[in-house]
Amino acid sequence: MLRILELLMDNTVDKCFGGRAEGSGGRVDCIGAMHNLEALKLWGESLTKSPSWGVFKRLKTLEIIEVTLCDDALKDVIKACPNLTDLAFLACDGVATVSTKLEWLERCRLDFLGPWNCSVSMKSMRASVHYARFGIHLS
Repeated sequence: MLRILELLMDNTVDKCFGGRAEGSGGRVDCIGAMHNLEALKLWGESLTKSPSWGVFKRLKTLEIIEVTLCDDALKDVIKACPNLTDLAFLACDGVATVSTKLEWLERCRLDFLGPWNCSVSMKSMRASVHYARFGIHLS
């Protein structure tokens, strides 16, 4: 049973898919079959459309690094992981405004690239995270 997955994707993978999967979330849809994951680190993917993951009830740690994503895909990724305690979006691009809830979230690291008007708000029983392009507010 796989509990921890670290997956690095890069543009050379597009050649295997003939460019069809780029931005579709399709290259990472297979992750949804790994329902026992407790930690997932995903690098270098384009998630401009929501992945078809289902729900990861055991996933506690999610790190998404150097990924281009849109607001809806970000919301759907978080929705698929309702029991997260540790969340990181690092060097990610494409997000404008997102507001969501994560009941068990304890640690959150956010570093979004792109427009100066980026705004992310995450509510939790343990913390409230508000991110603006110029910094993070935790309360």
